[in-house]
Amino acid sequence: MTELLYYQDSSIEEFSAEVISLKKDKKKLIVELDKTAFYPEGGGQPADTGIINNFQVIDVQKKDGIISHTIKASSESDLNIGSIVNCKIDMLHRLDYMQQHTGQHLISAAFFRTEEINTVSVNQGEEFTSVEVATPELSKEQIENIEKKANEYISDSISINTAWTDEEGLGKYNLRRPTKHKEGIRIVDIPEIDCVACGGVHLSNTSETRLIKFIYQEKIRGNTRTFWKIGERAYKDYEEKTNVINQLNNQFSARQFELPEKAKALIEQNNNLKYKYKQLEDNYASLEADSLYEENTGNNDEHPCLILKIFSNEEKSFITSLAKAFSEKDFNAVIVLFNKTEQNVTWTTICTKDSIFDYETFKKEVLSVIDAKGGGRSPIWQGIVKKPEELETAENKLKELFQS
Repeated sequence: MTELLYYQDSSIEEFSAEVISLKKDKKKLIVELDKTAFYPEGGGQPADTGIINNFQVIDVQKKDGIISHTIKASSESDLNIGSIVNCKIDMLHRLDYMQQHTGQHLISAAFFRTEEINTVSVNQGEEFTSVEVATPELSKEQIENIEKKANEYISDSISINTAWTDEEGLGKYNLRRPTKHKEGIRIVDIPEIDCVACGGVHLSNTSETRLIKFIYQEKIRGNTRTFWKIGERAYKDYEEKTNVINQLNNQFSARQFELPEKAKALIEQNNNLKYKYKQLEDNYASLEADSLYEENTGNNDEHPCLILKIFSNEEKSFITSLAKAFSEKDFNAVIVLFNKTEQNVTWTTICTKDSIFDYETFKKEVLSVIDAKGGGRSPIWQGIVKKPEELETAENKLKELFQS
């Protein structure tokens, strides 16, 4: 059985070990060692990373007591069973997740001791550590109390103890939650604060967690999932937010507490401008519709006239306004609009109130030429042109259709 160095001393960064099993898998090797300081994924804590003989360790898993190290190496590498390898843990990665895991215990303890709320599940992600708790909602005051209490545990600088026991020995521990294991039970004990069965690697003192900061919460399955920045992540988050605040202070010529009102005023101003712009756009679209109809109307009032217009890099909102304006006019016309932009070419077809328009014939004879996608219902149809190179052919087909 592999000797678990990470339980003996979580600060071990470098060690040597013997390869006792080796499996080849394309450009990866699955390596088993006689001893390891690489922590395998488990209990919500990601696996350690690092190197084995200068090969990158990309995954570590434990199954049936066997710890497998997956490394990036070809089958022609010089690793063999019996080889002595030099191993190095990525300690920045390890420290980050020790802070996440210990911080999570402190958060769960604060929930339980402050609000009598149990932890349901946890996840130590790359950006946040999440703690799902058994309550449908949490107030701002509750969150503030829990965060304050968790940081008090950090300030108290309490040693974190670990011990091994079995089902019989559990009686002397006041566990925050029960364990289903019967033997080989590892206890992580923060005296007078928290005590749980846990197989993860932890800091040696609560003070090493440094800082815990609540970020946000969401409802899930009748519970509440809370998201936290812990340790160095919390300091980086504070630094990033300070930089953002300083930039906003300069841009708004305002102090920090004035920024929400400044932002609110700017949003209101922007919404008013959007509204006025929309009014102007609609008015212009109506005038453009009148102008295009006047340019294209003929002496034959029995059949609808064709209005064909190709725009370049026109705003989508204007095309929408123009289509709406045409649809509300008392014209006898069918309008086909194309809009060429850097991203794509769009088509829009409108039949006015007094016109008779066979969309299915138009689709078969014209839209098929440009492989047009989309649809709609009277009086407006629209979509994307898949073959813009055939636009000229489609224009000719359209004109022929209206001349027939």
